[in-house]
Amino acid sequence: MTGIKSIGILGTRGLPARYGGFETAAETIAVGLRKAGFGVIVACEEDSRRLHLPSYQGVELVYFPVKDSLRPLSEIVYDIRSLIEIGTRVDAIYMLGYGAGFFFWIARFLRKTLIVNSDGMEWKRPKFGRISRSLLRMSERLGLTAANVIVADSKCVARYVEQTYGKTPIFLPYGTPAISPPPWDPDSIMKWRPGLVDLLRPDDYYLVLARMEPDNNIDKIILGFAQTRTTRKLLLVGPCISPSYLLRLKDLARKDDRIILAGAVYDKGIKTMLRWHCAGYLHGHMVGGTNPSLLEALSAGNVVLGTDTEFNREVIGEGLELPAFYFRPEPDSIAKTIESVDPELLALREKARVWGPARIKQAYNWSDIMRGYELLFDRC
Repeated sequence: MTGIKSIGILGTRGLPARYGGFETAAETIAVGLRKAGFGVIVACEEDSRRLHLPSYQGVELVYFPVKDSLRPLSEIVYDIRSLIEIGTRVDAIYMLGYGAGFFFWIARFLRKTLIVNSDGMEWKRPKFGRISRSLLRMSERLGLTAANVIVADSKCVARYVEQTYGKTPIFLPYGTPAISPPPWDPDSIMKWRPGLVDLLRPDDYYLVLARMEPDNNIDKIILGFAQTRTTRKLLLVGPCISPSYLLRLKDLARKDDRIILAGAVYDKGIKTMLRWHCAGYLHGHMVGGTNPSLLEALSAGNVVLGTDTEFNREVIGEGLELPAFYFRPEPDSIAKTIESVDPELLALREKARVWGPARIKQAYNWSDIMRGYELLFDRC
């Protein structure tokens, strides 16, 4: 090991992962680096729903307050405090995202090696207005300019960074573990959401497992599904932090008794079970590079119906036998895609059970990715 012996990982909600696939990936990286012999400190949001553990699997946890009512401003303050307080204690800072890019000079002032994960062009997200997008682009420029090393989790993002800023990122995607087929367990569903036990049957529902936000086209998926004649259910699982958007989704869902808004689930066993036993997986993400939830769907052997983006096509792979189908982020296109595959869905899933895990093993397995991270920090 070279001069870098300790690493601060900043920019996520913290450990243990609860919020989504991005946090799960960050957890795997943090724990993996600790097992490789590095000292690792992770910044965590103070949250009344989260146990304030001093450490997690050998990784030190440091907490900072974030007010939901003041996001995203509160998140920027969180990142600044993390940079200062954790930055003084480590040799290198790994910043996931560039929301606080205006302040990345702090790492240079502290004479720390700054490694920035360029994320997935956050300024493209529809939820941001014109001013927010302009600020995010400026933050991106300042943050990536300040970085000693840039990491891109997607080849599409790597090309964008190189063409825009003249810097060549290191390509290190996220990964996902192999899945052992779980049995259908009504008792687990009963403990999570008692009302779902009589509504759900294995192989008889489409699944959306994502944050419930406009960027992921959740409302358009509901509207598109409502146009179909399928007898299967649509199960939507994930947190929603926007009260107004949640009200919209509830209003749309109550018009069709096939549509189930189940809320968030943080039990990994239940999530794996829901993935494995769904007939098809609907993926509405538009931006964000390599998306962990899409990787998890492939690992579970899901038939993927997803938005037609370069990010999604890169992950799924072109010219492979993996059954995947693409739609435009419009209700009519989503409806036509569902209608076209619904009769053959279970037969298609048999192919997906083989080719999905094979794709993960080929390009997105954590063993290879963690070797890349160890090499990155050894060489910095």
